[in-house]
Amino acid sequence: MTDQPTPIRRVLVVCTHNRTRSVMAGGLLWSYLRDNPSYTIETAGFDQPGLPAIPEALQLLHSHGVDASAHRSKQVTAELVRSSALVLTAERRHVMRIVTDFGGNIATTFTLPEYASYVMTGGDRPTGLAYLRADIPEVEDPTGRTQGVWQSVWRDLDAWCQTIAMALRAR
Repeated sequence: MTDQPTPIRRVLVVCTHNRTRSVMAGGLLWSYLRDNPSYTIETAGFDQPGLPAIPEALQLLHSHGVDASAHRSKQVTAELVRSSALVLTAERRHVMRIVTDFGGNIATTFTLPEYASYVMTGGDRPTGLAYLRADIPEVEDPTGRTQGVWQSVWRDLDAWCQTIAMALRAR
């Protein structure tokens, strides 16, 4: 009997700039899945590549044992989207852009809180125009906001990423 290689499943986490929300969520997911070699976590955004993460994001990740100091923003590409088994975004408009501009699959592209809720409840997801009209939960952008907002966003991201990591482990 030969050992079968473990399939690699790429999870792509996207936000606007790839300097705050996607960096924090990607770091949290990585921390919860780091001992599971079947998952690769990547992050990207829609704006300028090559910029470092926001210092507050780095500090919060560091407090969780994740060193993201070498992070540099990366742009979303169609190839990156197509090679990902799951795309998690900060906002609904990011979901729509991934699908319309980068050829993403709406069935595997969600906002982070939307996917966390989806895996917990197993509920139906709105499709087509109903998705555009639905109240889709999003990740608040803490950039330039108070420490209290940063802490609130961090707690939410941590809870969602724990839920998502548990669901991915169960696959």
